[in-house]
Amino acid sequence: MTTNFIATAWMVVGVVLILVEFFTTALIFIFLGMAAILTGGLILIGLPQHSAIPYAVFAALSLLLVLSLRKYARRLLLGQISDKAQFEPGFEDIIGSEAEVISGFSEGVPRGRVVFRGAEWNALCSDALQRGERVKIISRTSHTLTIKKYSNP
Repeated sequence: MTTNFIATAWMVVGVVLILVEFFTTALIFIFLGMAAILTGGLILIGLPQHSAIPYAVFAALSLLLVLSLRKYARRLLLGQISDKAQFEPGFEDIIGSEAEVISGFSEGVPRGRVVFRGAEWNALCSDALQRGERVKIISRTSHTLTIKKYSNP
């Protein structure tokens, strides 16, 4: 096979891998495609075609591109991603809202349960609270609310 045919085959495979990325959105196939295109280009400028040299170059370029550029491409294409969402839909106004104590919060026991919007929640509070007492929600972590005694202004 001729050098041009082999280089063209690598480049076609690269373009196909990049097109596959549009259907998977894994942000890996695009780098594999780029590595294949670069490998084809290196073959055109004289990279030896015998043995496994092109495959080793492809593997090295793929690894280099994925490890060095994936994080930046992800941030560029998907925006800033945080492990913790500040708000979840439907809970934007939870901070500062009132809830009602239904159990727990005795002296030395900072855990208990409260009712908020008709649902029971786990809650944390450093104060001793009584059943039926109104409290103010000051934060939320996952399914646990942090509360404090409610004080009317």
